[in-house]
Amino acid sequence: MAKYGEIPKDKCIDHLNRNKTDNRLENLRLVSIHENAVNRRSFCGENNPSSKLTESEVRLIRTLISLSIPYREIAEDFMISKSEVGNIAKGATWNPKWMDRIKCCGNAVVPQVAQFIARRIKEIEK
Repeated sequence: MAKYGEIPKDKCIDHLNRNKTDNRLENLRLVSIHENAVNRRSFCGENNPSSKLTESEVRLIRTLISLSIPYREIAEDFMISKSEVGNIAKGATWNPKWMDRIKCCGNAVVPQVAQFIARRIKEIEK
């Protein structure tokens, strides 16, 4: 890029295909810092490589919390910590504000809730 001139202070190079090692001229463009930030990959929710849950599982966890299922039981069923269940309940992780922007599959989670409740009833009856 140096042969094409200096890069202005308020601009940066953006890789169109998000591959920083692909420095072909047709893959590069000069953009503002804000434009470059908007084009970044999101690491929220399922896109985070360390995520143990899917968005539908988090919605299910919130439903179970609203049904007063103890955090310990939810944590055991989803193989996460009790504190992570608490963080989901408070919105400290998997914040509902950004999750609501993601389209949900209607009542797809209802059969899972019914199965969970049925398992719990069987355990209580034993």
